[in-house]
Amino acid sequence: MQGIAYTTNDGIHISEEWVTKNPPNNPNDYGMVVHELTHVVQDYKGGDGWLTEGIADYVRHKYFEKDIDKLAHQINPDNSSYKQAYTTAAAFLFWLEEKKDKDLVRKLNAASHDGTYKVESFKQLCGTDVDALWKSLTPLRGTPTAGNRAFAFCLCACHTKSYNVFRGDALSLVPGKFCR
Repeated sequence: MQGIAYTTNDGIHISEEWVTKNPPNNPNDYGMVVHELTHVVQDYKGGDGWLTEGIADYVRHKYFEKDIDKLAHQINPDNSSYKQAYTTAAAFLFWLEEKKDKDLVRKLNAASHDGTYKVESFKQLCGTDVDALWKSLTPLRGTPTAGNRAFAFCLCACHTKSYNVFRGDALSLVPGKFCR
């Protein structure tokens, strides 16, 4: 298998080589599963690849690893791009929620899920296009704070099923106050 993990319509696929060569209970293993589980829940009908991966890492780092604010403090817009996806895009989305719209990720996620997302959605939601937003990005100042982990399991719609995703452990998707 190329890569560490990926998600398809029929499940989450994880590299046996990756898992077995890392120590047991490696926190990166669980973070990877949260990221891939988020893709299952996303069930997107459209969207940009960088945004899809950025939202999955946003969920991973904000609600599971609880370090997204630290990542957002470290982002350097001169040496990176939101189009790199994953952690960079996640930190950018967190910054946009802090500066522009506290519900931005939920709105972008819903639009991607419904197939209504367009790159112009950033202009509608934040007042300017995504490239201008990136250029205006300044690292957050202050002390990082912890997030709420429950959102990772109820991202875009009410779900009541479980997926066996990692070494026999089940992660449940439950309806909750974070649904749209």
